Amino acid sequence: MLRSVSVLIALSLSITGCATKYSESYNQNQTEQNSSEKNILEQVEENTVDSESTFIEAEKRYATALKANMAFYSPRNIQNAKESLKLARAQELNAEKEASLKSSKNVLSLLDEAQKNKIKVEELLPKILTKKKVLEELKTPRILAAEYNTQIDDIQSIIKKIEANESNDISKRITDIYSALETLELNTLLEIYWQPAKNTLLKAKKENADKNAPKSFSLAVNAVNKAEDLIRNDYADRIKVESYGITALRTAQQALYISRDAELLVDLTAKQAENKILQFQELLAKIGTALESKELRHMALEDQANALAQIAETQASRLTAPLNEKITKLQSLVDKLQARINNEIKN
Repeated sequence: MLRSVSVLIALSLSITGCATKYSESYNQNQTEQNSSEKNILEQVEENTVDSESTFIEAEKRYATALKANMAFYSPRNIQNAKESLKLARAQELNAEKEASLKSSKNVLSLLDEAQKNKIKVEELLPKILTKKKVLEELKTPRILAAEYNTQIDDIQSIIKKIEANESNDISKRITDIYSALETLELNTLLEIYWQPAKNTLLKAKKENADKNAPKSFSLAVNAVNKAEDLIRNDYADRIKVESYGITALRTAQQALYISRDAELLVDLTAKQAENKILQFQELLAKIGTALESKELRHMALEDQANALAQIAETQASRLTAPLNEKITKLQSLVDKLQARINNEIKN
């Protein structure tokens, strides 16, 4: 009997011990599982934050690169960055955080490479880039769009070689493109400053200026041809180029309008001619009033014009005389002051 009780007690203790061990093991497993789940949640949350912030940064830097015309300096890297950013955007929308993070980081890496390539391009193509800026200031992309785009394509071909680390054999290509850009600059200046005169001359020719006003038309032809030669020889001097163009344009305009007036005069009837003369007299009278001239309508038109010219010259001389006197006095004072300074320096 006593032995049976002992066996029962031992069995009970054994069961209790096993239960305790099982409980401890279970609790430990639960703790480890909870910890693992917590780590996973934290990792997921961290990946979510990282992917979103990196994607936002990639978008901002890509937009900045486009504004800085980075696609010109590194077309391949920018194209790859564009595709990678598009992929990252889709992955963000599909909650593929790890994939999005990887794509966004790739965008940033490609933009860094693009910046490095820009530096290389600026080092290897300084003259071409400077000439490109000159053309942009002249509005060549708008004035001669097709020619300009052709040159940009040629420049891009060199940049792609630089981007692919194949810049050893581009020196001759650089020389050729620079020469083409100089020609494009000249053509742009001709288009801006010479072509208006040429177009006016062609218009005068179409309206028979060579017959209605042969002398004026001949002068215009010479002026337009001379302007073209001068611009070609002096195109680097913008002030002279503009002056040549304006002179040619004014001469061509004069031929055009003289031709029109001459044609009108030839076709006038006696009554129309009288009315035209009266109109001219009225205009001359207005000028005379402004100059405080006496009545001149009793004189021939040419005499009226000469008289008004003399009055204008007299008044101009009277107005400028006091100014010229002051200028002379000031010049005298300056000369005396300079002489005094020179004497002080000498002593």
